[in-house]
Amino acid sequence: MKQGIIEQIGKPVVLVRKLYITMAFTYKNSKGKTYYLNQREAAGKGRGKLFFFSGEKGNDSVDNMPEGYTIVENSRTGLPVLKKK
Repeated sequence: MKQGIIEQIGKPVVLVRKLYITMAFTYKNSKGKTYYLNQREAAGKGRGKLFFFSGEKGNDSVDNMPEGYTIVENSRTGLPVLKKK
């Protein structure tokens, strides 16, 4: 943990920077490319969650695969897709 000290009116104040590292769920397709599982709220009221794979890790990356889903790979493009069991 990295710490910095600032003096404020003669009293030291310790600032603590927290670094959170999240492990994103990854999938390596048959062509050798790695994809990251992401999640977003679907547009519209009460639509639920939208899961998708992308080539880069984003802020909305998911740590674990959601229960009740399997990964299916597009045979032509190699793009992984989540499918309900």
